[in-house]
Amino acid sequence: MTSNVAESLNSVTMSIREFPICTMLESFRALVQKWSYSNRNTANATSTRLTTKFEEILKKNYLYSVDLTVHPTNHILFEVHNGERKNVVDLSKRSCTCNGFQMNQIPCAYAIAALQKSNLDPYDYCSQYYKKETMVAAYKEIVYPIGNKETWVIPEHVKSMIVYPPEGRIRVGRPKKRRCKASWERNGNPVKQINCGKCGQNGHNRRTCRNPKKNV
Repeated sequence: MTSNVAESLNSVTMSIREFPICTMLESFRALVQKWSYSNRNTANATSTRLTTKFEEILKKNYLYSVDLTVHPTNHILFEVHNGERKNVVDLSKRSCTCNGFQMNQIPCAYAIAALQKSNLDPYDYCSQYYKKETMVAAYKEIVYPIGNKETWVIPEHVKSMIVYPPEGRIRVGRPKKRRCKASWERNGNPVKQINCGKCGQNGHNRRTCRNPKKNV
């Protein structure tokens, strides 16, 4: 859940990593330049107050909130009913007992109903990260092209530097290109547990085993 961004980048750049180092770095730079230009144009073209994805989420929550019944306790605490189900919305804490408000940082349907009851703007209760100006600011910097290698002006102290490969032990076998997926990522199929050949326990193999050898 915490490495999705890294894994997405890893899948896109898998072929690039096979290039020589200079070609690889230039390919990375060109890729970031392309993404930056595309996202900057998308942000500037957005006519809504939120980015397109979160604008759709807010609209969906608003449509769901129309049929809800709101019972105020005071100006910040509300009990919102949906038939027999009810949730408590606290505007001061930006929370709802459905947990959608605080987890997604965007008003859920129950929170929107409470905000409408108080004549408050739901956009003011959305995370700053979802707003158009935040996306525009994120991609305002320009990734400049570097031009032909023959036109580079390289200082002498840089030209004279000798760069050695990094120190480290090279592992035996072909390097892995894809990570090993967890069991919950494999379409719900259970993963077969492999036990250690030395002690019989799972969670490790014979090479990393520190347990005494089992009696046969």
